[in-house]
Amino acid sequence: MRYGPFVRAAYGESVANAGDANGDGVNDIVIGYPGYGQYSVRKNGSVEIVSGLNGKVLYTFNGRSPEDQFGYEVDGAGDFNNDGHADFIIGSLSTSAVNRPSYARVYSGKDGQLLREFSAPSGDTFGSAVRGAGDVNQDGWDDVIIGASRGNSARGYAKVFSGKDSSTLYTFTGTASNQRFGFSVSGAGDVDGDLFPDLVVGSLWDDSPTANNCGSIKVFSGKTGQLLYTHYGATANEYFGDVVSEAGDVDADGHGDYMAMSARTTPNGENGIVRVYSGKTGTLLYTFLGPKTLFSRLGTAIDTFGDFNEDGHTDLVISLRRSGQPGVGRVFSGRDGTIIGDIGGSPDSSFPGSLAHLGDLNGDGSPDLIGGSLLARDPQNRQTGAVWILSGANLKPAQ
Repeated sequence: MRYGPFVRAAYGESVANAGDANGDGVNDIVIGYPGYGQYSVRKNGSVEIVSGLNGKVLYTFNGRSPEDQFGYEVDGAGDFNNDGHADFIIGSLSTSAVNRPSYARVYSGKDGQLLREFSAPSGDTFGSAVRGAGDVNQDGWDDVIIGASRGNSARGYAKVFSGKDSSTLYTFTGTASNQRFGFSVSGAGDVDGDLFPDLVVGSLWDDSPTANNCGSIKVFSGKTGQLLYTHYGATANEYFGDVVSEAGDVDADGHGDYMAMSARTTPNGENGIVRVYSGKTGTLLYTFLGPKTLFSRLGTAIDTFGDFNEDGHTDLVISLRRSGQPGVGRVFSGRDGTIIGDIGGSPDSSFPGSLAHLGDLNGDGSPDLIGGSLLARDPQNRQTGAVWILSGANLKPAQ
């Protein structure tokens, strides 16, 4: 367990699996705290890279200017510079009020050096969504995707950048103003079976033909950039696409699947919605709904969890906040969508606001999980934020 270094650090606002940055055979961890600056006055933002083997801080990176909120989003970038070490991408949340270019940076896992800074005009919120994209163009170098949900005349966009030469491989753009296209981005795995990793982008305020602000997600081919699928939220004001993620191969058909969530309350009173889709056909595989309890919420964070129960299907872990109870990561079966169990360990009901699958850090045969809560309080009752490393060996029946 790790607490933030000062009040309102927002430690654990974002967390990610960095991959094996330092080459010791164990995955490392990226932790963002965009409230960097005493009492969150400056909000430069900061990020720690932590060893998965021993918890030692390998690198610390800071935002360059006040109000950057650097570390708002983080992710592993794969081997961006093709040197045999995993790298990482860090995004900022600069806004138009700051009147500075917004940006995202890719750093080397080998030595912590800045490999590339990507930037965009002030007000684009470029870098508020960042993800490793895999080797999109199959040139041997891993690529990244960055979203800007308020850019390009308010339509929003997402750009895919080459790890080899930092050139723009694709620009995906919203189709209308104020859709918040690019609010969330992710690699989708190989959805269409052409051996190229594909991409998924969330459009939070998109309108369907029948419902305003239902939100949508769009899946694009990594090979051609063509639109493969569009999925809309079910009801008006659902804001579907708040978070998007690859899901692994949940139905074991050889195609990568993908998922997305909405943190909103359904017309029936369920708090939070997560939907999982087939990469092969685009059909809806599962819908997971949150509890109806006030101040509880399912799905503020979603991730794959490997084949946890060893049945040949990729399983999923989804955050579950429970009012008045410790929050958990709830593990769902990829085979049939049933609940496998809960992984907890934090007394904080705001946990987890962020989570990521880390693989097996301690070699006990069970996958591990990192979860963060930017609202957590330290032993001195200061709201610093905190992160917890949780073992799948501690899985308990769902309650």
